[in-house]
Amino acid sequence: MLDKIKSNVNYEEEDKIIYRNYEMIREAIKAIIDIFEIKLPDDDFFYQASVENLRALHESVIDILKLYNSPFKIQKMIEEIRYKENQLTNKEGL
Repeated sequence: MLDKIKSNVNYEEEDKIIYRNYEMIREAIKAIIDIFEIKLPDDDFFYQASVENLRALHESVIDILKLYNSPFKIQKMIEEIRYKENQLTNKEGL
C-alpha cells in the first residue's frame, strides 16, 4: 500500500500521510493502555502483558517507518508528537 502512496504523491504530502498515520496509531495504543489502567490494577499480570505487547507493537511501527524514512526524520517526527502530547496532557509519552 505504501508503494501506491509513494507513486501518487510528492515527498511533502507523503510525510504528512506518514505523520498522521503514525499519530493515529500512537493515540490508539495510548487509548488502549488507558482502558487497561481503568479496568486492571498496575500489578496485574494481564495488564503488564497487554502493555508490553502494545509497546512491542509501537516499536514495530517505528521499525516499519524506518524502512521508508531516515532515522533522523523518524526521531524528529516522534519528538514533535511527544511535545504536542505533553502540551495537551502534561504526561510522558510512550
